[in-house]
Amino acid sequence: MQTVEQAAEYLGVSQTRVRKMIYDGVLPAERFGRIWSIPDAAVISRHKSKPGSGRPKKDSVKDWKQIKGIPYTVQNLYHECRNSTAYRYEIDSIMNIATPEEKDFYIAIADFFLQQKQKQLINAGVY
Repeated sequence: MQTVEQAAEYLGVSQTRVRKMIYDGVLPAERFGRIWSIPDAAVISRHKSKPGSGRPKKDSVKDWKQIKGIPYTVQNLYHECRNSTAYRYEIDSIMNIATPEEKDFYIAIADFFLQQKQKQLINAGVY
């Protein structure tokens, strides 16, 4: 077992970085009072993996949408909402929604996409 200081020296990083790796779950550790105890095997494994220093290169990031600051799940939500409403709004489907909160959400989504369609029609000179 190693302390944060020992692990930092072995890995060639600061003690703050080792604590961050512990908090992020990269290095397993147990806390005894004010002292962290890190298994030797975990420190050796981390050292052998030789992670690069600094920020990852843009090419190494697989999800380019994260680089642009748009989480993939939010973009999926937008597309799913747009496709599910598809500019068709049936009052029966709205009235059968279980909770008032759900109903308000559906109406807000439907209203948003209707406004977008109106803008398209106005820009096209139809409306």
